[in-house]
Amino acid sequence: MSEPLSLELKELLTELRLRGWTLIRWGPENAPQLMASMFQHPQDCADVFILCIQEPARGCFLPEKLARPVLIRPLSPSAS
Repeated sequence: MSEPLSLELKELLTELRLRGWTLIRWGPENAPQLMASMFQHPQDCADVFILCIQEPARGCFLPEKLARPVLIRPLSPSAS
């Protein structure tokens, strides 16, 4: 059984919503399998962040007029 979301993560997600991020969850609220967030900038670009239970977190920046996303390397455990 999956661990429920920590209070710190819930607070982070609330802050992201307050700052205008779009949040998408796959799975139940207390144990999602995947969470994605996106912030659309006024200049037609976006920041995207993906958290998945089975893989490292990933982020990308979608610049203006770019056909494909620019993926950022997974965060290493030593980076935290």
